[in-house]
Amino acid sequence: MEAELKLDGIAKLTDDQEKDPPTVKHAQHSKYWNEWLSAMHEELEVLKAKDVYEEIDKLPPGKKAIQSKWVLHIKCDKDRQISRFKGRLVMKGFTQIFGCDYTFTFAPVARWESIWLILCIAAINDFELQHIDIKNAYLNVPLDEEIYLIVPKGFGAPYWCLRKSLYGLQQAGRQWYLHLHDTYTSLGYMQCESDWSIYVRKSEIALSISATSVDNLLIASNSKTESNLAATQINKKFAITDGGDTKWLLGCRIQW
Repeated sequence: MEAELKLDGIAKLTDDQEKDPPTVKHAQHSKYWNEWLSAMHEELEVLKAKDVYEEIDKLPPGKKAIQSKWVLHIKCDKDRQISRFKGRLVMKGFTQIFGCDYTFTFAPVARWESIWLILCIAAINDFELQHIDIKNAYLNVPLDEEIYLIVPKGFGAPYWCLRKSLYGLQQAGRQWYLHLHDTYTSLGYMQCESDWSIYVRKSEIALSISATSVDNLLIASNSKTESNLAATQINKKFAITDGGDTKWLLGCRIQW
């Protein structure tokens, strides 16, 4: 059995569809305004459900708040059709001060050479391939620093005190990586020394190899039982979208 990796590129909108609006004001003049408004309220509900913030009316003495903005994105499926209108509230992390608002930021992702190697191993040994997408990954991670956010007008209290990480923060990627690493090690995986985003779990009868790219997880297993077990264990830790057999990964189409 041979595996062929085809780079078809990220799905693009057709000519008769609008591009992502750069601001909420632009979205208000879009024919999709109802969809954008629904997407923003959905995002706020997720933030509230995950206990990401605490609303406050005034900042503590000597504290400064970081501005935020809405990032709106039309998400397409592998057939280049609109699958979702996505609204995400992000921090303007470029205004953070090193040593005060954050320290370390490094967070690795799997190299493509590692992903290609896993695909080759899967093809040669007829392994199960599974793609898992973790929903709202950064929102699962507590912050070490005391961070305040300026809430966009019309969305409640003027400030938030963040309890958990939020997209756009300088340290958000690193905090998520450390949390994901702890999760993998707790499930019995060993980290690969040559690529810190590759994890391997091996027993007498089961083998599982996983590549992590932020919230995208690729899992190759020598049996359906092991593949389902890995997905179930990760789902107990995070809310996930189980892509099942891998046909589309990081903008690339995978054909067996």
